[in-house]
Amino acid sequence: MQEFDPAKIIVTFNGVLLNGFMSGTFLTAERTSDSFEDDSGADGKPVRIRKRDKRGTVTLTFQAESLANDVLSAAVNADELLGTGYGILQVQDLNGRTVLLAAQAWVRKPASVEYSDGANGREWMLACAQLDMKLGGANSLL
Repeated sequence: MQEFDPAKIIVTFNGVLLNGFMSGTFLTAERTSDSFEDDSGADGKPVRIRKRDKRGTVTLTFQAESLANDVLSAAVNADELLGTGYGILQVQDLNGRTVLLAAQAWVRKPASVEYSDGANGREWMLACAQLDMKLGGANSLL
């Protein structure tokens, strides 16, 4: 049997733990390009083309009240002012064996702001120069 605990998704940016995620989907990660593309010649024979572009995007959604917003806001402000707001982004799923790592990640732009009479989130998109993705299954409870 397996178990999933959202609190066991550990995200750090420049060594700072980011928490206070929104309920629902709070993290997505994807590469910008396919690992391989294909084509065919005039004779119809296929050829596989390896793409070495490992750029990616990690999108994180925090509660509006989370201190993670302060950390990411400071990073984007430092980047806009001095070009120093990039750093290491790491995601580790302690429920299993998935690890995401980007040695050079930066905030694309400040999160949008929305207020209502309910809970609101802040969505941050982090660009990654190279997003290494080791996707694994869950740890077994038995």
